[in-house]
Amino acid sequence: MESGENITSLQIDEVGAYPVFGGNGLRGYADRFTHYGTYALIGRQGALWGNINYASGKFWASEHAVIPTLVRGASVQCFGNLIRTMNHRQYSQSAAQPGLSVEMIGKLDVRAAAAKLPETPQKSAPSEKSDLPDSSDQLSNGTGDSTLEDES
Repeated sequence: MESGENITSLQIDEVGAYPVFGGNGLRGYADRFTHYGTYALIGRQGALWGNINYASGKFWASEHAVIPTLVRGASVQCFGNLIRTMNHRQYSQSAAQPGLSVEMIGKLDVRAAAAKLPETPQKSAPSEKSDLPDSSDQLSNGTGDSTLEDES
């Protein structure tokens, strides 16, 4: 799990090759990217800190987003929704500028939270579709549960 990389407003344009995601979603576009894949991004600072957004493909994640690494096969979309159910805003580290640190998010017990969720019916056959919406959508909302990768 890590924070994204610093990017200045001068490096962000209205159009460009790669979307730039901050803690509250899409900020604009840049000519470089920091990540490649499908991720749930957790906003760690700002008025809407704790937001869950999704990014897929090549993109830049700013320093105001936390990028969790999930265990292989875990659903990114389900993980994002699980974080939403955990009342993570109770872990704010400041009243003046509320937010979460990467360390604090890493301490959240997602396995215990997942165990408290009601069971949902299983699909009869696995789907070959991505757990994210159509690739033209950069952001979405999700459902379910998953776990973080153990980085020790």
